Amino acid sequence: MPTITLLPDGLAVSGWNANTGTVNDALTTNNGDTTYAEAGTNGETCTLTFAAPSVAESGISSITSVQFLSNGRFGARGSGGTRVEFLFVVGGTTGFGQNINYPNNFAHSTRNGIVRTVNTAGAAWSYSDLEDVNIKITKIDNSSPDVRITKINLLVTYEEVTGYGNLVSGIASANIGKINGIATANIGKVNGVD
Repeated sequence: MPTITLLPDGLAVSGWNANTGTVNDALTTNNGDTTYAEAGTNGETCTLTFAAPSVAESGISSITSVQFLSNGRFGARGSGGTRVEFLFVVGGTTGFGQNINYPNNFAHSTRNGIVRTVNTAGAAWSYSDLEDVNIKITKIDNSSPDVRITKINLLVTYEEVTGYGNLVSGIASANIGKINGIATANIGKVNGVD
């Protein structure tokens, strides 16, 4: 199935700090400590907004799943790590809280969320959900040192529109065989050619 990656494009609620530029710009690509967002205080939170899908609504038959992808690290050395809570926010409804542990490490570790097949209200994902989805992140452990995240993206899996569907010139599927009064069996004679 095809996928779309939604990149952060703004902050609905500010709270974390970027080492350079904006928090949302710092979280588009996993580039280690080149750009990142960080939080040092237990309970520090921010909410990310995401860019609109790169595929038009007319090209998507249905949305199969949405999953957050992240890369981050906890700046301490030794055992343990720190946790960051990820929450989906869709149309004002918050849900799917998931705690991700970022280990003590020099390198950023990949930590991906659970694949979500329904939205926060328990219904199938819709295109308008993708246009309205936010991710709220909150540091929940160890006041210091800072936890650093270098990427948060949303991976959307969807089914493409195939065939004529109902989107071709407003013709209902039941009537597709009779475009301009020509039965499907006679489609070869559309231009007068057998």
